[in-house]
Amino acid sequence: MRDDGCGKHEVRTELHRLTLAPPLRLVRADLRRSREIQRASQVAMTQEAIAGVFKVPVDEMRAPTRRAAPVAEARQIAMYLMHVVFGMSLSAVGRHFGRDRTTAAHACRQIEDRRDDHDFDVLVDRLEFAIRAIEQGGLRQ
Repeated sequence: MRDDGCGKHEVRTELHRLTLAPPLRLVRADLRRSREIQRASQVAMTQEAIAGVFKVPVDEMRAPTRRAAPVAEARQIAMYLMHVVFGMSLSAVGRHFGRDRTTAAHACRQIEDRRDDHDFDVLVDRLEFAIRAIEQGGLRQ
């Protein structure tokens, strides 16, 4: 009986396919970089949108010290929205503002407590809607 080599050809084809496929670690690294880019985009968009609404500079919101009340309010709302809209951890939110997770948690508590005020609640609802719409490409500037 003659060996026509079909089995060898299939093995060679499979080996060739495997060597062309990127290693799993590279795929995971690409996904991680992609998520980091998306997260950076979400952070920048949220910070810029909230800074624009409250008419405060983004740099002031990111400043390491407290700043004036309007800046602190804008920063707290931005932190809250990043946590609620994008599901960012409090540690990640704090990092993007140069603060720790307890500061981000405090900001979220402050905003939640203030939502008992109907006017403030409407403002935060509208900001949340706008951030979601911008993220999905629904609002054009």
